[in-house]
Amino acid sequence: MATGATTGMADSYNSNSAPQLGTLVGSEHYIQCAINGLDLPPSSLVLIADFGASLGSNSLQAIKIIFQCLRETKKIDEHR
Repeated sequence: MATGATTGMADSYNSNSAPQLGTLVGSEHYIQCAINGLDLPPSSLVLIADFGASLGSNSLQAIKIIFQCLRETKKIDEHR
């Protein structure tokens, strides 16, 4: 048994976090709705913070979804 590991997660977070990723992907619609509701001036600086408790790839996936939606809705300028 590995010490310091969460029960059942002795290998790595990425290899044991499929349920969390599934929840994130299932929440994409809600993330898009929240971003669509933002009223941002064209020159706005958008800061995105991930206050999660892990360094796993799920954090990167969440940020990827947010950036993609911001680009699609033209709420950020890709060239800045």
